[in-house]
Amino acid sequence: MKNSIKKLLSVLLITVIIMGLFSACNSGSDSATEMPSASSEATLSPEEIAAELEEAAKAKEAVSLADFKSTFYDNYQNENFDVNNIVLTFAAISDLHIGLHQQTSKVEKGMQFLSRRTLNGLDAVLINGDLTNSYRASKDENQIAAVRDVLVNNLPQNTSFFYSLGTSHDADGFNTTTNKSGKEQREAFIRVLGDRFSSADIEDEKDLKNGCKHAVINNYHFLSLDNENSDYTTASLKWLQNELKTITAAEPNKTVFVMTHIPASASLNKVLKEFPQVIYFSAHEHIPFNTPVAITQNSYTSLAIGGFAYYREESVNCLSLHDNNNNYEYGQGYLIEVDKNGNTRALRLDFFNETVLKESWVIPSPKSDKSHLEVYSSRKNYEKALFAEDAQISIDVDEANLFAPVKITFPAAKASDGQPATMYNITVEISEGSGTTREETLNISSLYMKYPNGIGMPESYTVTVDGVASPYSYKVVVKAYNCLGRATSTLKGELKSEDYNKILGLKEENAA
Repeated sequence: MKNSIKKLLSVLLITVIIMGLFSACNSGSDSATEMPSASSEATLSPEEIAAELEEAAKAKEAVSLADFKSTFYDNYQNENFDVNNIVLTFAAISDLHIGLHQQTSKVEKGMQFLSRRTLNGLDAVLINGDLTNSYRASKDENQIAAVRDVLVNNLPQNTSFFYSLGTSHDADGFNTTTNKSGKEQREAFIRVLGDRFSSADIEDEKDLKNGCKHAVINNYHFLSLDNENSDYTTASLKWLQNELKTITAAEPNKTVFVMTHIPASASLNKVLKEFPQVIYFSAHEHIPFNTPVAITQNSYTSLAIGGFAYYREESVNCLSLHDNNNNYEYGQGYLIEVDKNGNTRALRLDFFNETVLKESWVIPSPKSDKSHLEVYSSRKNYEKALFAEDAQISIDVDEANLFAPVKITFPAAKASDGQPATMYNITVEISEGSGTTREETLNISSLYMKYPNGIGMPESYTVTVDGVASPYSYKVVVKAYNCLGRATSTLKGELKSEDYNKILGLKEENAA
């Protein structure tokens, strides 16, 4: 009898898990599914629970992988990319910060997810700077070894590696007239990482130690420079210019991939803008790539890598965000594919949530008339994030305790194309009966980067300000900002002391 009950409970447990997993997958989310509580599993041994959870995870991954294959291969339609004839596949990641918190385990999980999503093999992985969190300061070579091990042990054996270093965490500058440590630190990376991390390089040892790298992978050229503080040495910029001239003269209609850790300085941009064939990868800023702001096209194409350690967001009007909200729960990178016609496709991978953003970015092969640079060239046509016509602000005052925090709640602003507001600026003017007035300003993120494909985005947000003894009125102004840092919609509300339950909503649209 006991065995029958136990078997029945086991079947029920698996059923509950599978139903939850399929429900999550059918909603379009690849994110981890919440498992049943321990109390529902009390009749099973730890081994049985572990085995059943493993089977449930496998079932979830099977559904997720099938959706990925259907979306990006079997049913993918884009006249500028041939999914049946892919000749080069590589990943572009950055800011691993190995040595910080739980970064090693997070990168391990991310690389395993990457391996499961490379249906055409993985030719290379680009690691664009800040591989370690503190080798520059600590000289702890164990951090470099940990970078090597977490990548080598979790990716296919035939995958090549191509990396740059960041002078903020990996190594000092390499100006030998004042400082020899920069070159010595680069020598340590070359030695500890080993031959596999330079197997595709065609530059000699001298160039590698000077932070100039050139690799050829599947007949495509990859170039990288290490920065010298916030810029690049004259010698390295000249080297890059000469390499690009030679490569593009031989193959003028073929993409060249270039990466540097910090975004292009004025001096680097001056070199790159001569070569429309370039797809340029930058890092360092940890800006999430959930919005189109991560891809730009002017004289060349630029892709910002979101980073693996934590996210930051662009400030608005020099105002910093007040709450980063567990910003270490994060990790992003690209899966880049090139087809036989030289077209490039960028898939955006959310490693932390183990999902892929639904919209891919396709950059056509280089054209002599530069028409391939017109796909993502304009930022003026992005839809505005607007509050709804009937949107209202709720101002909640505790009449029993006027010193208690005052809760201010407002609805989310959204654009017609689904792009959310990325942040909100909230200004609260508090007037007291005595005639004293004070103002508080808050800036909060919409947390858009935590909701891949917009699934589960909050419908409203709440902030608090300190209450006062004798309030006369609370006037609130909320501004919604889009991914370009532009205020696109304003919502106003006022609550006077004679009516604490009154809610006013007045919507204005700003010119963006």
